[in-house]
Amino acid sequence: MELHKVPCTAGLNLQFRRCNLKRALISFFTLLVLHTALQAATETKIAVGRNPDFVAVNSITNRVYSSNAGDGTVSVIDGVTNKRMVTVAVGGMPQGIAVNSATNQIYVALFDGLSSTVSVIDGSTNTVVASLPVPGATYIAANSATNRIYVSDSDNTVRVIDGESNSVIATISFSSVLEELAVDPVRNLIYVTAVGTPPTIGVIDGATNEIVNTISVSEGQFLVGLAIDPSLNQIYASDTGRMKLFVVNGATGTVVSGIALPGAGNPKHAALGTGHQVLVSDPSTGKIFFINGTTKALTRTIHLLYSPWGLQVNPVTNKIYVSLSQAVFVAAIAP
Repeated sequence: MELHKVPCTAGLNLQFRRCNLKRALISFFTLLVLHTALQAATETKIAVGRNPDFVAVNSITNRVYSSNAGDGTVSVIDGVTNKRMVTVAVGGMPQGIAVNSATNQIYVALFDGLSSTVSVIDGSTNTVVASLPVPGATYIAANSATNRIYVSDSDNTVRVIDGESNSVIATISFSSVLEELAVDPVRNLIYVTAVGTPPTIGVIDGATNEIVNTISVSEGQFLVGLAIDPSLNQIYASDTGRMKLFVVNGATGTVVSGIALPGAGNPKHAALGTGHQVLVSDPSTGKIFFINGTTKALTRTIHLLYSPWGLQVNPVTNKIYVSLSQAVFVAAIAP
């Protein structure tokens, strides 16, 4: 060891040793505090099926649903015990999943190209009660207020499912590839991110099933994740090219902020938390970004193993659920 490189003003070996020990202890405790702070946020890892990609929450029943792409199942989690209750076989490659909390029905997209389907699970019996042909079904969002379910498909369309009849009642065509959906139940508007140069956010009127606006995100490159805060009337879109979260004013349809996500590699999915908080998952770096929607500022970042993918928040318990796509776990993060 080269003692002259130690930043201590001492001349004796004992003093150097004390200085080095002090420096080592400070570094150790700093790392310990950082590690503890990150791990303290994760309440538990819940064993589910293989390669869970997305999660959905029913805040009324306190049940959490994980779509497991690796084994064609949906895991049902008890939000009180944070344990898997039952596994529902659905087949195929489960992707997007959504809950209609008013009817206690769960909808999961089983992607298989043009042969894709949407399975409907009865939350009271945990059984599949219907299967609908929905070509290219990938992402799903539900409006519990209107009993409508929206599916963004790989064939550039959004299909509308009537929750009462479990049938497709409308097909809305776009000119480019679509990504995630989000619903504003207050205004009965549905938003969907669309690939393009620049990328856009399509706005669908839930009453007419027509496109009523196209929001251009001129600074964006590749929008994927989408979340809505109805009380602020703000839309949040994560951009995997610019490593930002764009904030859109829902009333004017204009981009009001682009929030940088430092160290991001693939900020793919977004979800609304409680207290106007927005969360963004980054599977390539394992980071979860927390953004204050009121101040439009990044407030903290935590790290999870195994590629965090889809995420949802239970607004009653404030618990955050994140699917760890490269493992067999859903992480439950304490508020």
